[in-house]
Amino acid sequence: MAPVTTDQHGVPLTGSDEGAAAFDHSLDQLLRLGTGVLAATDRLTRDHPETAMGHALAAYLNLSGTNSADLPAAAAAAAQLAHWASHPRELGHIAAIEAWLAGDWGTASRRLDDI
Repeated sequence: MAPVTTDQHGVPLTGSDEGAAAFDHSLDQLLRLGTGVLAATDRLTRDHPETAMGHALAAYLNLSGTNSADLPAAAAAAAQLAHWASHPRELGHIAAIEAWLAGDWGTASRRLDDI
């Protein structure tokens, strides 16, 4: 089992301190509408696969596009999230992503509200 650390806001996440820093960078890219968010998230999941929230971010990025060809990548990221997740918040993201993948927007939004 991977260790539990915290992100830059003190929120617990499964992974190393280095993985948490890479997650923070990826999330910062997303929130600032940076052009490097996809590359940063790819590096995060490749270099720090134990960082569960990196896989959640990858799944959400693939789900939020309009290309149905991205759905297999979202499902693969969800599977990795399920493999590594250990914190209750991460488990909540699994439920939200699985519902979104199934096309159940209502349940997905309720699971996100629960988080």
